[in-house]
Amino acid sequence: GCHSPNGAGIALAGFPHLGGQHSQYVSKQLTEFREGVRTNDGDAMTMRTIAGKLSNHDIEALASYIQGLH
Repeated sequence: GCHSPNGAGIALAGFPHLGGQHSQYVSKQLTEFREGVRTNDGDAMTMRTIAGKLSNHDIEALASYIQGLH
């Protein structure tokens, strides 16, 4: 995926490192993308589109998973 399987990101493509990020932070960012509060994902709206498909439970589970990546 865009942030790589281990969450290391792809710096040259502009996809930041996420592995090990605090789950509360990830959850907040995904919720803000889903609600359209955060819009810095460009004209393609990639993160808003992905986050828009996630339930609160999905976001919490994903945030916990990302925190565990190293």
